[in-house]
Amino acid sequence: MEPNDLLLWVDGHRTLVAGDTLVDRGEGLVFPLDWADRGTGEAPEKILRRLRELLQLPIELVLPTHGAPADRAALERALEEPH
Repeated sequence: MEPNDLLLWVDGHRTLVAGDTLVDRGEGLVFPLDWADRGTGEAPEKILRRLRELLQLPIELVLPTHGAPADRAALERALEEPH
């Protein structure tokens, strides 16, 4: 993650635009532990814990900057299983 990575919640469409925070490298949506802390100085696990708070939202669609759109189930898996 870079300091300027952000997430955008589009309430009217129940859509989360994920920037580079969540990506699809061809095997589904993931939280990329291998580069999540770049530029932030925070441990990836701490970032991941904060991201899990997103599950309180009624998310139906996730649009990552890199990769295919994903559904809520893919988001739940990505936030449970760091890569």
